[in-house]
Amino acid sequence: MPILFSSHSDGASEMIASTLKDISASGLIHTGSGLDLSDVSTSLPIDVFHVGGPDLAKMKSLIEAAQEVGWRYLLQSGGEIVADIHLGRKDGKLYFVSMALDGPTLSSTIQALRAAEEDARVQQQDFQLRELNLAWCYFTALWLHNETQDLIMPIEPTIGHKLNLYHLYNLNDVTQVLLSRLPS
Repeated sequence: MPILFSSHSDGASEMIASTLKDISASGLIHTGSGLDLSDVSTSLPIDVFHVGGPDLAKMKSLIEAAQEVGWRYLLQSGGEIVADIHLGRKDGKLYFVSMALDGPTLSSTIQALRAAEEDARVQQQDFQLRELNLAWCYFTALWLHNETQDLIMPIEPTIGHKLNLYHLYNLNDVTQVLLSRLPS
């Protein structure tokens, strides 16, 4: 069964094209980055969710505390995924958040997707792909969600949680680990 990406937000394609044009015009993309702006395509978006420490402490549930904050698009150029771009929405307006040409999250996401596709649970049913960020405790993960099950796979730059990168965990197990990390 496939891992399903979200659908494009209205105006996202135009925002990405405009952002890439502006970044290129400013000279911020170097030739060694692998990003050829004449040959770039985007993935469908990954829904990005943030969980604040106070919200998790209050709700005791990752799902209830998670707030959708935007979308992450993987950029492909020359047949390779070479960058990602983050978009957000505030007051109904789409805006550019960030872009990364390297760093641990990009390569970690690709490695995690490959590992998730090989898992028997993922092969048996469809999952929507999400990203989960808890900046207050240095935790980033891919979140595979469907109506009956939620699986969490820590990715880089996650540190210090006694959870293995690229391993799919049950949502409840991850929630307990993260609750234990809340400040007293």
